[in-house]
Amino acid sequence: LSTFWSNAIRWLDQGRNGVVGVVEKRAVPVLSKSGFTCEYTDFRKDLSVYMGMAYSGAHAKEIQDFVAEGGGLVIGGHHRSLPLTWYEDKSDPTSSNCQQGMEGTRLLN
Repeated sequence: LSTFWSNAIRWLDQGRNGVVGVVEKRAVPVLSKSGFTCEYTDFRKDLSVYMGMAYSGAHAKEIQDFVAEGGGLVIGGHHRSLPLTWYEDKSDPTSSNCQQGMEGTRLLN
């Protein structure tokens, strides 16, 4: 695991040495090899760090509370129709920003 990600997760964990919950199954062995206690899971309040996807707004209120109470959060994803949406954003000032179409990007608003 790169130094960047190891440092980021340790910083988000804030010394709790808690469980890192991951929604991407392939990430669990990589994170575990780096010394983190990881579980493939959906969001749970007992996690120290939650690594989720930007595609879903599931558990939004719970995740907002989790972060407000000191839980660590990593949200990742990419917009599959970025070129078309980017073009639409540039050519139509009334269109919504492409990132606003992903539930997870609105999570902490």
